[in-house]
Amino acid sequence: FVSAKFVADLQKSAFLFPTQPYNAVMTVYVEYVVLDNLALDFFILLLSSLTLKYNVKIWRLVISAAVGAACAVVSVYVRGVWLILLKGATLVVMCAVSVGFGKRLFWFAVMTVVYTFVTGGAIVGLFNLFGVEYLSDGAYRTRVPLFVYVLGVAAVAFLCYSVYAYLGRLKKIAPHMVTVK
Repeated sequence: FVSAKFVADLQKSAFLFPTQPYNAVMTVYVEYVVLDNLALDFFILLLSSLTLKYNVKIWRLVISAAVGAACAVVSVYVRGVWLILLKGATLVVMCAVSVGFGKRLFWFAVMTVVYTFVTGGAIVGLFNLFGVEYLSDGAYRTRVPLFVYVLGVAAVAFLCYSVYAYLGRLKKIAPHMVTVK
């Protein structure tokens, strides 16, 4: 049983989550799905390329992320074992567009899978930290699109990397610094 106020609140939000486990109605805006997946996929692919120190062009990462976002939209219509096959094929295509074929493809795919799980766990942690309401069937009720959280994580990661790079440069030049009186 769902109250009318609860349904009215859900209709105002970006998503309408299921009120019953089966035959549920869900409204999902395709713009959010595309932006969420584009931002997440780009972030994960960028982290993979930086970790493996592969010199990947940004435009290749953007195209790979766009392939992932397009497959995410298509995956709504696929069920069962075909969904698993689609996600596996999407991973291979995204990584192949990023780094090409060869040994680099295997390691890039492995690192992408690792970062996918790490990022997913970080987002669940952020949702718990900010008190985002958890609904049944693994859904969260939030008025903020997921890519906003991802951009926040990316900003923090960039800040941490900037501090790390600055300290690394400082450590290299510190022996050559002289105090002037």
